[in-house]
Amino acid sequence: MMTTRPPEANGFSLVEVVAAMVILSTGILAMAASTGYVFTRLGDSGRSTERSLATQQVIEQLRSMPFANVQDGSTTIGDFTVSWRVVSQPSSGLKTVRIVNQGPGYVMGQGWSSTVRDSTEITLLR
Repeated sequence: MMTTRPPEANGFSLVEVVAAMVILSTGILAMAASTGYVFTRLGDSGRSTERSLATQQVIEQLRSMPFANVQDGSTTIGDFTVSWRVVSQPSSGLKTVRIVNQGPGYVMGQGWSSTVRDSTEITLLR
């Protein structure tokens, strides 16, 4: 009695190829969909860094002033308008200053805006 060997399976079946294509295309589409979000966040991180640097520059200016000369004011640094206000001046030798920075930035859910506001408070010692 002669037995026949089944032929060796070479290559992939059509079902395996289709399944692999579906998995691969799903992954590629997910990466493509997130590309826009990544670019938006990269642009916003640059603006956020500029905003922080503008605020830091004003803080350094206020710290370098004589204590008695620290008063309300504002300045423009790049695309940002930075204003500050002395909110408390107790007789103990401390001044609390509120700094408000306004300029372009990204607002989650709303997109790019030219009126993003950021505030910081610092305390100056005599």
